[in-house]
Amino acid sequence: MRTILFYLVVMPYSYLCIAVCLLIGLLPYSRPILHWIDRRVWAPGWMRLSGVTVKVTGSVDALDPKQAYVVVANHQGHFDIPATKVALGEHTLLFVTKRSLLYVPLVGLYLWRAGYPLIDRGSKTQSHQMLDRAAQQVRDGTTVLVFPEGTRTTSGEISAFKRGAFVLAIKAQRPIIPVTITGSMAIMHRDSSKVRSGEIHVHIGDEIPTVGLQLEDRGALSERVRQTLLAQYETQRTSQDTQEATPSS
Repeated sequence: MRTILFYLVVMPYSYLCIAVCLLIGLLPYSRPILHWIDRRVWAPGWMRLSGVTVKVTGSVDALDPKQAYVVVANHQGHFDIPATKVALGEHTLLFVTKRSLLYVPLVGLYLWRAGYPLIDRGSKTQSHQMLDRAAQQVRDGTTVLVFPEGTRTTSGEISAFKRGAFVLAIKAQRPIIPVTITGSMAIMHRDSSKVRSGEIHVHIGDEIPTVGLQLEDRGALSERVRQTLLAQYETQRTSQDTQEATPSS
């Protein structure tokens, strides 16, 4: 039943939000309105209609709403993006995504109009240009979300990181916020079309500064962030396993 509701209600709801945004997007200087709808209407609506709650822990209250960040998160499933948008509701949050999504009807037009960073994985030159543009967006005050694994996990483990996120953070000279996500894969596995209700745990880590770092530091920065996510990921999984094993009174 949850899967049926997802495809009959949640997906049409998403396209309705996109259609409204595209109409508003015809107006000049409308991009901030699109971002507000994205984080305050679409993301929480997607989660509620799907029967999914978001548990937020960590340093979210310590984040400066006037400061832009590069958010680096592990990638568990389709629900990672709306869950992270809900967790960081005070921040305009754009995610780096594939340029091929431009060809998806309505979705591509919205991503372009809203200013999402679009990466062409087949062109190194265009990828570098995208990182430069995304770094400028962060310097201009927009928080950008990157999944450095490059794709959703199928095993539940955190895969090796690509270094583009860390090049972006160094070029922008803005802090990295490590975000650890658990529970999303159980809601909707990458290799399944089934949707289940449940809870996604989003942990906001302490910011990691990049001021003064050079591009040659990207490897060490990547490893520092990855080890931070791995440690928190194991903590969250252990806590989840303990809760599931504890009988309710």
